[in-house]
Amino acid sequence: MTGEISLLSFDDVDDIGFALSNGAAAEVEWPEFNARSIGPLLELYHARPELLKQKPPWIREGGLAPIADARRAGVTQYVDAEASIGIFSAMDFDDELRVTDFIVRARRAAKDVGFSTHAAAKLLGAIEELRSNILEHSQLASSGYIAFKSSRDDFEFVVADAGIGTLQSLKQNPAFAALEDDGRALELVLREGISRHTNQPDRGMGFRPLFVGLANMSQSVRFRSGDHARELQRLGNGSIPAQTSQKPRLPGFFTYVQCSPKN
Repeated sequence: MTGEISLLSFDDVDDIGFALSNGAAAEVEWPEFNARSIGPLLELYHARPELLKQKPPWIREGGLAPIADARRAGVTQYVDAEASIGIFSAMDFDDELRVTDFIVRARRAAKDVGFSTHAAAKLLGAIEELRSNILEHSQLASSGYIAFKSSRDDFEFVVADAGIGTLQSLKQNPAFAALEDDGRALELVLREGISRHTNQPDRGMGFRPLFVGLANMSQSVRFRSGDHARELQRLGNGSIPAQTSQKPRLPGFFTYVQCSPKN
């Protein structure tokens, strides 16, 4: 250990993932990381489940420990007393009462941050779209989960699964059968109307709400599948450029969204 304590970021998650992938992790003197955002922590544990099972001493989970513990223990639903952080497993996705209860609590958390009733409904609508995509496209719906966290300034959520991933799903469409690049697959499915379904333009992957409904709220959006990420980050001038880049391999599909009512 170096004695340094840093906030766990997606850049750190990428570095850790690459080190573990090439076998160099044992040679790295990791600093301690404080996990404040659910995005980097859950992506790290999603990509490297061995770190979830045996939490390394250099990760401080802090206030995120309850949802990490829920993942470790296989708890299907957890929401704290203040409804400011929660996680819901796809193993209960067919229990409409529990789904509704979780969505109501998440909507309350978004409204407590400062989102209007209409904006909070858009946030939860996007989560619901992504949940339906797990059921329809992942081919391993039981691996899926939803998590949210609210703070004074923003509302974050993660929707993820460990299924076949974007590339393998898209390749089921004959038009993309020859596609071999995870990055290109991500770019394609984030276009409205492109999916594994043939000649069904109304059967896209369900990401339109993230670009339309959340366009004026999102600060940061990160999609991960295979060995690539598609990221959108709001700049000071209000624009949200998108970038596709290579990352350590990750199973299934992982979506992280951070939104702020101040936008």
